[in-house]
Amino acid sequence: TPSSHAAQGAVAESPAERHQRKTADPGVKSFANPQGKEISLGNSELSMSAQEGSLYISMNTHHGVSLNSTQHVQIQATGSLRLSAG
Repeated sequence: TPSSHAAQGAVAESPAERHQRKTADPGVKSFANPQGKEISLGNSELSMSAQEGSLYISMNTHHGVSLNSTQHVQIQATGSLRLSAG
């Protein structure tokens, strides 16, 4: 979840602790590579992480969409771009 990713960025986690956290819920499926890129499919959330704790996208049925980056975020469109809220 977004809050757990943010908290993990500040705390070092051993490989055993990371494995335990990622396999604790059998309803969550994760695909990852050794470089830290991960896609996680949960009961109410889909998340993609390019760098744990600093670059990820989360789509959660309860909290909506979250895009988090410690670097620049760029959005480009050859056509129109529309944002609305409310």
